[in-house]
Amino acid sequence: MESTVQPRLCNEAAMIWMAVIMSLPLLGVELFFFYPWQLALPVYLILVAVSAFFDVLMMRSMRLPVRTGREEMVGSTAAVLNWKGDSGQVMWNGEIWQARGKGSFRDGQTVKIDGLSRLTVHVKSVTDL
Repeated sequence: MESTVQPRLCNEAAMIWMAVIMSLPLLGVELFFFYPWQLALPVYLILVAVSAFFDVLMMRSMRLPVRTGREEMVGSTAAVLNWKGDSGQVMWNGEIWQARGKGSFRDGQTVKIDGLSRLTVHVKSVTDL
């Protein structure tokens, strides 16, 4: 049970820290109320630079391709475990999935996952690409 709770806490903590880092320039404005501008300005510029650096990292991470879920499955390959008629089972990423596809596939053949509906993947031959 710890394995399911831990990642969520890490994600929440990361989101809180990112919100704090992104708000550093706003929080840094208060420096000008308490310190002379000659001292407050360099500190404020450092806060802006740190915030900008992490903003760029965050924007880059948002543009990375999806690595989990439905989006990862479509377009990837799977191995046929057994096939009869137009349906069978395939193994994708260590998981066994019910599959449907046009054509006849043999055990061990590599197929491309073309789509997904509910818990059934739609496959086609790799040679049909």
